[in-house]
Order: sequence, then structure tokens, then C-alpha cells
Amino acid sequence: MDTSILIEYIRLGEGRWNDLVEMSKNGDVRLLLPTVVMLELWSGKSMEKNKTEMETVKFLSIFSKLNLDEDTAKLAGKLRRENQIDGFDAVIAASCLQEGAWLATLNKKHFEKVVGLKLW
Repeated sequence: MDTSILIEYIRLGEGRWNDLVEMSKNGDVRLLLPTVVMLELWSGKSMEKNKTEMETVKFLSIFSKLNLDEDTAKLAGKLRRENQIDGFDAVIAASCLQEGAWLATLNKKHFEKVVGLKLW
């Protein structure tokens, strides 16, 4: 999952997040979160609020976390070089490709150049 889906939920309390949670409850999807998404979230100003941080920790607990390993880092570097995408986005894309997972994002333009990446 890309940060954009989570930011939409944090700001609005609604959005595509709700669809994903419902699909997860039905067993249709497994929610995966590259840990670089947590870095992006914790970099935001809204995380200065203790309540926001506690709520975020709670709703992130339903995810299986994808840590950046050596193979994912190498693939992310290649994706960044070949597709001219942001470093964080490259890590998110590489994580999805390594897992054979779809990427839920509101920023499809950030990822559409990545061959083989399935966008939701």
C-alpha cells in the first residue's frame, strides 16, 4: 500500500482504505505495508499530535510489514534509475514486485512507468 491511501484516511476518515479493510476481512486481500510508508507517515506534521500517532499505530497493526532487504533495495535502485521515480516510491514499487502484490495508491502517475507493477 502506498502512503496516499493512508493519508486520505487519516485526513478524511474515509476513502479507499475502507474498501481495502473490507476486502481484507473477507479474505480477498492481504494487507502489506512497506516500512518506508511508515517513514513517510511519521514525517508528516499531523504526526506531532499524540492522538494521531496513537490512532495510526493502531490501524497499522492490521498490516504485514515489508522490511527493506538487500534484494528489494537493489530492485528499488534499478527502478529509480530506469523509471526516474522518487526513492520512496521506488522502494514501495520494488516491495510490491518482490511480493507479487498489487499496489493500492491514489498516485498512479508516480508508478505507471514501472513494468509489471499492478495498480489498484
